[in-house]
Amino acid sequence: IESATKTILYACTTSSIPTDKNVNIIGHDAFAFSPLKSIRIPDNITKIGTYAFSYSTLEDIYIPPSVEFIGTNAFDSCKSLHTASIDCSPTLEDGIFGECSALKNITLPKDVDMIPSAFFNGCTSLEEINLPETVSHIKMLAFGSCTSLDSVKLPGALSVIGEHAFSSCENLLQLRYDGTLEKWDNITKHKNWLSYDQHLTVVCTDGEIEY
Repeated sequence: IESATKTILYACTTSSIPTDKNVNIIGHDAFAFSPLKSIRIPDNITKIGTYAFSYSTLEDIYIPPSVEFIGTNAFDSCKSLHTASIDCSPTLEDGIFGECSALKNITLPKDVDMIPSAFFNGCTSLEEINLPETVSHIKMLAFGSCTSLDSVKLPGALSVIGEHAFSSCENLLQLRYDGTLEKWDNITKHKNWLSYDQHLTVVCTDGEIEY
């Protein structure tokens, strides 16, 4: 632990995080490649650094209301992670759950406005997701290669769908959109938001459109 910055440093081997005010930050790579199956993030933690838990054997994670920032690829390639709950309103960086191939259950912040790039890319066990009503932007590769994904609910607030946002989702045959056909048509969609050979139906409140 670096006392000056109140940060848990790289190559941490402990199985617990101090619950006092001497630690506020889980640093870059702090628990990367850790054999831990579970760990409690206490409510004195405000920041989870880049690659903090990447390639670890975590099976589930709860992120408490105190956390204000989750860094790029924080849980990248946690192949055993099946459940994650974000019970806070943090700044979310790219690729946080990328390549978490066992992830099936995810709770997102109710007020999140953007799904960052590659956020769920390669989450091959994720079958369904209902995006919060506040989401307006789904960025590049957010759900790329989610090969088991077959149910997605999109909010009426959605205004942008980025490049390859749903590409290579081979089981995704339907998107449910909480808005009209006219509103769907007005959404800015990258020309490659789907794979070139991908076909699905978007179900709006007043009709359907085929891709």
